[in-house]
Amino acid sequence: MPSINHRYLTKTLTNPQPPGFADFLRGSIALMQISNLHSYDFKFDISSHPVFSVLDIPEEYSTRIDALEPTLEILPPIGYNLMNERIISQLDGHSDVNILTNAFYTETSVENQYELLRTILQPSQKLIHFIDTIKDSTKINYTKSYVIIHIRIGDRFLVDKNDVPSKVVHTVRSHIENIVRHHGSQVLVIADSYKLKEQVKDLCETTHSNPIHTGSLDTESVDDRMLTTVGEFFIMSKASQIYCLNFYDGSGYSRICSKIYSIPYHCISL
Repeated sequence: MPSINHRYLTKTLTNPQPPGFADFLRGSIALMQISNLHSYDFKFDISSHPVFSVLDIPEEYSTRIDALEPTLEILPPIGYNLMNERIISQLDGHSDVNILTNAFYTETSVENQYELLRTILQPSQKLIHFIDTIKDSTKINYTKSYVIIHIRIGDRFLVDKNDVPSKVVHTVRSHIENIVRHHGSQVLVIADSYKLKEQVKDLCETTHSNPIHTGSLDTESVDDRMLTTVGEFFIMSKASQIYCLNFYDGSGYSRICSKIYSIPYHCISL
């Protein structure tokens, strides 16, 4: 059976920045659905991106493709409503196809894909050890129910590390105080801005590491920051509830986690 191979390229030709981790996972679900409908296997090209060095993808869902192999990029500026049509048009029923996409999937028929992705997304031993290190650095009892607050204020703070405006810090602190008042001490903050975490750590527990945008790897300490990004994702996957503080309607990073692992999700606008 031919396969659709999802490649996560570190450099793209059609868009200046490759997708983030959540965008890539969303595209993976879309490709899973298309694979099922058109009798293709679905696989990850685990040689295509450093993120796979911290994941233990089962062999039946993994492949390694030569870096020079052609890859179909289905990314903006292609409109999202055209993405699936463009992907399907490349399938001939006989040949493997390499794709990078952040396409949307069909929400009404996705439970099997969520279950499959839960099976496929397994942390490596190195990541498991790193997650334990994160847990040991906080006072959260992870054997009991805990709540995650995910603060997503934008790539200019994650990628460019800009200072956070004092007005935003004040608003974030107010929301955290309300959530802690409601849920008690088992509240953990993760954020795209390390500087912001430093400014709220007196209110509740925070992770002490610095994440990375997995589509922007031209930065220092890539390995440790990749572990942080994926490690925090797995910690979030065990939460009883997720609150997302952001300027928009949630964040893909925490929203896709809530969907894959069936966690109640609350958006709070900043």
